[in-house]
Amino acid sequence: MNDPARGELQRTLRLKSANLFSGCDPLCMGETLQAADLLPDALRDTDALGMRLADMDAVLSAGDPAGAIPAVAAVLAVAPDNARALAALKGLDDLTGLGLTPEKLADVRRRFALRHTGLLDAPKNTRCHQLAPLPDGGFAALDAERPALYRFDASGRLLGETILPLDRTAGLACAADGALILSDPARRACLFLDRNLSPVRRLDFARFDGLSGQDWTPYRPFADAETLYVQALCSRDNRFHILALPLGDRDGRLSPRRLDLPHCPFPVDLIPDGNRLWVLNFRPGLLCLYDLPGPGAGPVLRRVVCARPSLRSMAVDGDDIFVADEEDLIKRDAHGHVYAAPLAAMSPEGKATLTHMLLVRHEGRRVLYCCDKTRRGIRRVEIDPPQ
Repeated sequence: MNDPARGELQRTLRLKSANLFSGCDPLCMGETLQAADLLPDALRDTDALGMRLADMDAVLSAGDPAGAIPAVAAVLAVAPDNARALAALKGLDDLTGLGLTPEKLADVRRRFALRHTGLLDAPKNTRCHQLAPLPDGGFAALDAERPALYRFDASGRLLGETILPLDRTAGLACAADGALILSDPARRACLFLDRNLSPVRRLDFARFDGLSGQDWTPYRPFADAETLYVQALCSRDNRFHILALPLGDRDGRLSPRRLDLPHCPFPVDLIPDGNRLWVLNFRPGLLCLYDLPGPGAGPVLRRVVCARPSLRSMAVDGDDIFVADEEDLIKRDAHGHVYAAPLAAMSPEGKATLTHMLLVRHEGRRVLYCCDKTRRGIRRVEIDPPQ
């Protein structure tokens, strides 16, 4: 490579990589990831180091040095002496002239302000696994092991417990009119409850039109003002898909449609946001943003917002995005800057596994309520704590 071409490449890479050294977390690749189509095959390893090495190799092979910097840093975070990662880092430093060292990458991580205020006061040994907002500003939590629903106010105070008329529940959502939607996999149905938690409607997934020859079992519902989205298991391929059902016609026969979500073969969490759809995919760990063009048109991938091997849950508040993996609670702001807070700091045992998150506002502050599988409880985390 001649000197002028090398100089231009270095200038380009410095611009592309600058945000890594102005507040971004190198463990979160964000929009620098340009090889999302490589990830499904690249992230098949089960151990964290193996997945991160495969991820690093995929991005390096795609010819995106700026995107490879955070991938290399992700490997060094769990294996500081890994020869492959150190060699890749030296090659990237020679190419970019940024003075890259393992110590510099480790110092890049900035922490955003939060305050963990402990576990909520819920019945002993309760393992809640899904949360949904309530019209009064509070939220509801669904028990993972028995048909029980717990109601909390915005401060996290327990208001009451209700035993549901179901054998087993798998998912919980809240419709725009305040109705709670529960999935019942055993009966292959979704049940609507009014604000008094009395059943008012039932959706039988065995009676769907338009999806003949396939049996569907609903697991997790998600709703906005007009549409119910359901993570459902298909009998034909034994895989989870997202079905979209109109909520307007509550008496007629429903004709759901299956959404084709590029790069999301295993969607585990979803947030409808007007004409956009946030989807969290488990393997590989991708957070994707889709545009919804209109009736009859499928989702269009706008961008891969975040890629980490073990994303588990997410919450969205305007332009701020929160995700949790096995190590960190991560915030990405409107400018693309990424900040991380270690999950180990949330627990006296030094471990937390956040399986679902919900953001609410209380007394002018944003609060994340997080289901913690490790401690069988709900954690309260203030995102904007008082100074």
